[in-house]
Amino acid sequence: LWSFVAYGPLTCYDPATGALSILKPEIAPGVRDGGFHFPLHIGADSALWCGGDRALWRVDTRTHACTPYPWPVPVVNNPYPFTTALHQGADGVVWAGTVNGLLRMDAATKTWKSYAHDPKDSTSLSAPTIFSICPDPADGLNVLWIGTNGGGLNRMDVRNGTFTRFTTHEGLPNDVVYGVLSDDQGFLWMSTNKGIARFDPRTRTFRNFNAGDGLQSDEFNRHAYCKDGRGWLYFGGVNGLADLREIARRF
Repeated sequence: LWSFVAYGPLTCYDPATGALSILKPEIAPGVRDGGFHFPLHIGADSALWCGGDRALWRVDTRTHACTPYPWPVPVVNNPYPFTTALHQGADGVVWAGTVNGLLRMDAATKTWKSYAHDPKDSTSLSAPTIFSICPDPADGLNVLWIGTNGGGLNRMDVRNGTFTRFTTHEGLPNDVVYGVLSDDQGFLWMSTNKGIARFDPRTRTFRNFNAGDGLQSDEFNRHAYCKDGRGWLYFGGVNGLADLREIARRF
C-alpha cells in the first residue's frame, strides 16, 4: 500500500510483514524533490507514477527505485499542486494533467510534448487547469476525455493534438468537471459542481442528475472518484459518496 506525505516523502506499507518504508525521491544525489508527490497512479510493469515539484516520478514498487523525468515546463503550484491527474496508456505513454495544461511523456524515449490553453484557438485545451483524464471506452489510445476547471469536458484527438469542447452550451450542467469515468456500456460519467452528468460519446448528448435523483448533493470534489473491479462507479461530494448503480439501472 502506497501513500504520499506532504512536502516530500512517499510511504509504503507491507501488510504481510507490517513493515513501513519511507522514500525520499532525489532529483540529484543529495537533492530531494520537495512538494507533494501526488497523485499516485498505478502504471504498467510494477510502476507507480506520481508528480513532484521538479519532475514526474516513476517508482519501481519492487526495488523502490525512483526515476525522475524532469518537467519540460515551469512548475506552478497555484491554485493547486502542479500535478492534478495522471494516466498511462496501453502504449506506455504517460499523460500528466497539471494546473498549466496537459503534458505527454514517452517513457521509452524520455521525450515530452505539451498542450496549453490558447484563448485565441478554439481547438486548444479549453482551460489551463485539468482535473481528470479518461481514455475513450472505444478508442483509448487515440481519444482522451479531459475534465477541466471551468472549461467543461474536452475530447482530445491524440493523433493531431486538437480538442473539442463540451460545456454548458452543449448540455453539461456545470463547467467544472472533477472526475470522468467510463462504464461498461460505453457511457462517460462525470462529477461537477451541479450534479453528475452522463455523456454518450456516440451521440454526444448529456443526461444530467442532481440531488433530486438521489445524489448525496449537487456539489462534488477533486480526486474523489473511482471505478472498482466490478465496474461500479463512485463519486465523492460534500455530503458523502454517490454510488451510481441505482441511478444507472433507472436510465
